[in-house]
Amino acid sequence: MSVGDSGEKQEWLSVPVPSSSGSSLQVTGLVPDTEYQFSVLPHNKVGTGPFSEIATVRTLNTLPRRAKLEPPTSLLANQSLAGIVLQWSPVVQFPPITGFVLQSRAEQGEWFILDEDISANRTVMIVPGLRKDSVYELRLMSRRGVLLSEPSPSVNVSNMGMDMYPASSRLLEFVPKPLLAGVMGGVAFLCLALILVLGTVCIISHKRDQRRRKKRKDGETLSMN
Repeated sequence: MSVGDSGEKQEWLSVPVPSSSGSSLQVTGLVPDTEYQFSVLPHNKVGTGPFSEIATVRTLNTLPRRAKLEPPTSLLANQSLAGIVLQWSPVVQFPPITGFVLQSRAEQGEWFILDEDISANRTVMIVPGLRKDSVYELRLMSRRGVLLSEPSPSVNVSNMGMDMYPASSRLLEFVPKPLLAGVMGGVAFLCLALILVLGTVCIISHKRDQRRRKKRKDGETLSMN
């Protein structure tokens, strides 16, 4: 057995064949997508015979190929009372995708991610995080784990003059974490201060009531005497 291009001189390797194998042998330990040459040398107690004709064969490429992801198609964006509605048609892919990523940009600016965790089963959504009275481009990408497809063709959409526009449920994701932590800490401090003030007022009011009742009781005692 030799490995490599049949046009080049290669070193032959001997593979013992047990007599119990009959007229066939499974050769193991070969490299995928590689060309090999085989020749059989008969052997018995008397001696060895001539080599058989050389057979050339190439092993299969068993290395997995990563399928290219395809973006969704037929993007369509419309105004509605609930906001901007985006619809699309997913492309059947194998292995299946795990979700979609939505991007937007305004006035030919930089693309920003609006939502990176859209379910793979969805084909319609209310677009979050858009400013009122603005014009945007929207596009989608298919996602499989950390692997992303090329962006889909973009669609233009405007929310100019819309009377109602939903606040994004994901706006907090765009607030810097230090700022968000500071705001939450300030709110917690105000709540604690309010509780302490209310507690102090209740205690003072209770003590005043006790003093009034004591004075009233002392006055009734003196009048009886």
